[in-house]
Amino acid sequence: MKKRNRSPELKGQKFKEIIKIGKLELLAEDVFETEHSESSSRARKMSFSGFNMQDIAQKVDMTRGNLYRYVESKRELWFAILQEFITVYHEEVDEIITVHKGTHLELLEELITHYISFGSDDSHLMQKMIFMNAPQPKNQNGNPEMGPIERAYTDLGDVMPKIHTVIETAIKKEELIPMNSQFFMQYLWGTIQGSILILEDMQRDLNGTDDDKQEFQRFVMDQIHFKLKTYTPKFHLPI
Repeated sequence: MKKRNRSPELKGQKFKEIIKIGKLELLAEDVFETEHSESSSRARKMSFSGFNMQDIAQKVDMTRGNLYRYVESKRELWFAILQEFITVYHEEVDEIITVHKGTHLELLEELITHYISFGSDDSHLMQKMIFMNAPQPKNQNGNPEMGPIERAYTDLGDVMPKIHTVIETAIKKEELIPMNSQFFMQYLWGTIQGSILILEDMQRDLNGTDDDKQEFQRFVMDQIHFKLKTYTPKFHLPI
């Protein structure tokens, strides 16, 4: 009979090991399936088919029953994997904002650069967060059951209020012209997300190279830098 890990430190280490193995299974699954018909062939958003909990238990040297003491379900494991990724991003954003010494416009550009770099470093997982649905929840009395990890989950969008505050402050300080700050943030967010998806395609392309990705990232940031300048009082262009 296998001995349980009881100390908080050992449990934390084992939980990280479970997350690591689960992430490998998640990354191995395709994001899209293709739907064929006589008139069209298109990609359709997929739900993750689920983790093989027995395999994961064996790989982390525990029973399947003990594995469920760490994560209540496949859906909970999904959210635990994404939360680890997102928590790192939130911490890095907070640090950038805390130590920044320049203008708020410069801070905005730094946050955009960081997000593109962060997303491209793990673009395959980022793509799954956007396009793949989590495993279906369990139902209790006809209602979806939410586990503790899912209840505490914070997604990437939760950093948006911080970025919005940076934009609003830049407008108030006249570093940016008066505009709808919410629309401007959403425009930038869409541009950034689209760029990360292209970087993922380049990574999956056997002909793509790291140099290609870096060159594309520089191109994107040059375009964003120019676009931001057009919204400053000095370089404002008619819209």
